[in-house]
Amino acid sequence: MLSFKELILMYLQNIWNYFLDAIQPPKKEPVMKLIPIESSIIESIGYDEETNILAVIFLKNRSVYFYPGVPQEVYDNFVAAESKGSYLNEKIKGAYSYFKLEGVQLDPVVLDAAKE
Repeated sequence: MLSFKELILMYLQNIWNYFLDAIQPPKKEPVMKLIPIESSIIESIGYDEETNILAVIFLKNRSVYFYPGVPQEVYDNFVAAESKGSYLNEKIKGAYSYFKLEGVQLDPVVLDAAKE
């Protein structure tokens, strides 16, 4: 059983934690910066460094493929590759699992911000 002093300390700690939570700035949802790509098949790509997720948006049907577990080095090489489509086919497809979203309508502001 807790003593009166321990109960008071626990109560004060809870109040302090509540206060700290209340003054913290709101947490923002992660936003992946998209980079427009000069390619005949790819519109843009993005990468989240915290989760190592690569996003590839295709021109034809606006499908978005997410590739989790892609190392930063692979993304950097993808951005630097002369042929993005060839690099995707040779180094990413088949090497990493993916999930696909079709017909996604992306906010044009996000795409415009990536161009800056």
